[in-house]
Amino acid sequence: MPLAIAFAAHQRRKASRGGVPLLSPRVFASWPLRAGLITQTAFWCQQAASYLVIGLYLQQGRGLSPLAAGSVFAVLAAGYLLTSFRAPALTGRFGRNVIAAGAVLGAAGDGALYLATGDRWPGCSPAWGCSAPGRGCASPR
Repeated sequence: MPLAIAFAAHQRRKASRGGVPLLSPRVFASWPLRAGLITQTAFWCQQAASYLVIGLYLQQGRGLSPLAAGSVFAVLAAGYLLTSFRAPALTGRFGRNVIAAGAVLGAAGDGALYLATGDRWPGCSPAWGCSAPGRGCASPR
């Protein structure tokens, strides 16, 4: 974060002195762009963290081998892949609400996964049916 702040300050200084910044600070004057960047940053940080936590849980908490834990992620990857291919068309048809609905659906799936930790085989949990498509819709290409 400190590096990003220093970069932004440098770019502002360069633009104010009449130079050509690498990334124009005027781009960030748009509130929808800033909101989208903040939302996507939070989304991707959450996704990376949840993959790490789920992987550790499956291996250390459930005693699955790395291969078995990875096969659980194959279910997530398939749902994510299928919906992410359709997300741009859905967003074009229904607008930004698809992204918000996808985020809510993904969060609901994550909550259901938390509640399903007592299941015998978390890879078959219906929670993956919410989490993966939700994440796919929340990240249109």
